[in-house]
Amino acid sequence: MPEYIYPTYAHTASDQDGTWQGHKDRTPPSVNPGMDYACAYGSVVVAAKAGVIRVADSTMGGSGGRLVYITHPDGDETQYLHLSRIDVTAGQTVTQGQQIALSGASGFGSDRYYGPHCHVSLYLHGVNVDFQKYVNITDSHGGGGSNKEDELSAAEVAEIKAHVTAETNRLAEYVRRESRMRLYKNSATGQFMAASILSGRYEILSGQSEVDSLVKNGYLEIANGDAATPQIVDDLRWRNIIAKCPVNIKAIAG
Repeated sequence: MPEYIYPTYAHTASDQDGTWQGHKDRTPPSVNPGMDYACAYGSVVVAAKAGVIRVADSTMGGSGGRLVYITHPDGDETQYLHLSRIDVTAGQTVTQGQQIALSGASGFGSDRYYGPHCHVSLYLHGVNVDFQKYVNITDSHGGGGSNKEDELSAAEVAEIKAHVTAETNRLAEYVRRESRMRLYKNSATGQFMAASILSGRYEILSGQSEVDSLVKNGYLEIANGDAATPQIVDDLRWRNIIAKCPVNIKAIAG
């Protein structure tokens, strides 16, 4: 049994910014560095290691959104952030691989403040470390246990493969959709911005003519049936979007 297993079917970071080092390199640095695993919204999240639930918070008012903290027998701790649903309670004992939640995008009071992913932080002796360096990389699927197909029935193998295929297709559709840019409007300044947090691109638009150009060329993701309808955000959310998009496109429409 590996000491730590992957908490989701996804084993890779959402992007470079979603790695543990990427969290530390942000300006300002993340207050809780960890791994952002690129999984579809509502994916099963399991306990990376057996332990006792220390925190199961569904209020999602802070930056971590809905979150679960597990204290392990050796005193170390794993933390799971931005969840869409929590399936455990504080004080509950869980086994390695037991479902504890569903992944999400929650934070700052919103169910979809971020893009869908599962953030996992690991604390060894109270020190935040890179979870990816401690997880067993031979474990092929969140849920723990062996990954040897000859220890499973043909029906079980087929079910697992079908699940992985379905989740992969969901993720591919998410990437296709989220790679396009979305339109935002700053409620304080009236400025327009087109941005894609997934691809890391953004552009401050000079006015309605640039918005119309992006719509015409198909660069904007349709929201509520109309690509030209902006999402109204306050100045803090506006600056947070820019901070997550390092590439400033000056003339994306050509």
